[in-house]
Amino acid sequence: MGREIDRKNYRDPASSAMIYLTYNDLPSGVYYSQVADVCNYLKTLEADVKLVALVSVRGYFKHRKWIKAHYANATVLPMVPKHHNWKKNVFWLKWALGKHKSVMARGPFATHLALQLKQQGKLNKVLMDARGAYAAEFKEYLNTGLIHEDISVVEREALANSDYRIAVSHQLINHWKQEYGLTPNNNFVIPCTLSSNSRNTFYSAEELQEIRAEQGYDPNDIVLVYSGSVAGWQSMEAVDRFLLEQLQQNDRVKMLFLAQVALESLQAYQQFPDRVKKAWLAPEQVHGMLSACDYGILLRNNTVTNQVASPTKFAEYLHAGLSVLISPHIGDYSEFVKNNACGVIIEVDKGTVELHQIDYAKKQELFTLAQSNFTKEALKTTYQTIVSKLS
Repeated sequence: MGREIDRKNYRDPASSAMIYLTYNDLPSGVYYSQVADVCNYLKTLEADVKLVALVSVRGYFKHRKWIKAHYANATVLPMVPKHHNWKKNVFWLKWALGKHKSVMARGPFATHLALQLKQQGKLNKVLMDARGAYAAEFKEYLNTGLIHEDISVVEREALANSDYRIAVSHQLINHWKQEYGLTPNNNFVIPCTLSSNSRNTFYSAEELQEIRAEQGYDPNDIVLVYSGSVAGWQSMEAVDRFLLEQLQQNDRVKMLFLAQVALESLQAYQQFPDRVKKAWLAPEQVHGMLSACDYGILLRNNTVTNQVASPTKFAEYLHAGLSVLISPHIGDYSEFVKNNACGVIIEVDKGTVELHQIDYAKKQELFTLAQSNFTKEALKTTYQTIVSKLS
């Protein structure tokens, strides 16, 4: 006689099956951390997650290979050409559904596609994974003329009709309330987190001194570092003005850019070329170099995009034992800095700030703070609740 099923406690394996859907998100470090790594983590919570990625026809096979290498249970499909045809991609999603009845959708366009199938009775639940204020970002930084729809309409409908929403900050939820009148129910806050393959032990003091020496820094230097992209919202003009001020007032201050920045365009470099430099390192070298510095720069203009943001580099800076130089009103993080004494609030052009070298004990403290707040395991309870809601 076959084994009897405990029907009271039986859970159909398909009940925890869900799709994570991305639309027009190209492979990158961000995609790994915020998509593939999330899918891998959800699997550890016994969620059966299938990644469905709609990518541009251009470079399709290269993108498909990259995505599947980082998450095996992935279906990578070519988008219908030309963005004004984006709604037609619902065909691909319907084809890819299989047994899945729930979708986590990254951004408003992916959410809209999933909601189309929910209206047809093909899906039970749709969660919108919102990584920022999309309409504001398009208006402030990304208005290329290629998008024909009013993005605010797309965003409003996605937010209003999804069953659940993930926000990267409490400030983003506040933005939804103010901009769209969205009620606070069924929202989860998950900031941008460290990748699961991030280092889980800190360097020794001797290792950090060795790395500093390799880069030509003296033991008494105060090293500021900027890591990441130089996209519009990164506000390089403000960074340049602050840096110039610091270099003028303290000859111990040095600046390192781990970014593809044009140094010649910066006043700070023009006046102090011997104290400002850039380096382009292999990914596995970046954390060590960051850790050997003292302060990580996160200065941004006061726009809606930045007011609701969860910059990945904030967690990366803390994880490297850096004190963060941050503008007021950067998502939830400016307040986090105040409450946790993990940096300095900087108002550029409103008075000078005297910086001091960060000692090794403080660096260890900052590293531990990042481990406690910005790993996926630190947010396990929230992820578990989401899996339960979508089951």
